[in-house]
This record gives sequence, C-alpha cells and structure tokens, in this order.
Amino acid sequence: MSWPPSRARRVLRWSRRLVAVVVSVCALVGAVRLIAPATSGTTGEPPGVRRQLTFLRAALDGLSWVELGMREA
Repeated sequence: MSWPPSRARRVLRWSRRLVAVVVSVCALVGAVRLIAPATSGTTGEPPGVRRQLTFLRAALDGLSWVELGMREA
C-alpha cells in the first residue's frame, strides 16, 4: 500500500514547510523574549528580581568572608 510518487512528494514538501515554520516561530519567540522588557505588574519590575538580589547579596557576603580569611592565612 504505497503512495503514488507525486503524493509522497507533496507530503514531504508540506512536512518540510511545517518544520520550517515551527522552527521560525520558535526563533522569533526567543528573540522577542530577549528584546522585550520583562516588566509586569504595577511596580514595573520583573518577577523574582528581589529574590535574585537577596540570593546574590548572601553569596557576595559569603565570598567576602572567604576573601578576608584567605588574606589572613
């Protein structure tokens, strides 16, 4: 039960186009997410920024103590 050659070519052509469209849409969405500002809500700051800053502050404080310990050794 094989398809005629012309029908197989059409299916292959459309499947390639579909894959190309899907890849293009994914690339476009990725580019928009990189370029568009990530602000939301009434405060105008991206979600999770305060948590990230808290984490970074704790990590920097820990590294400062390590630096001081290394200088004393």
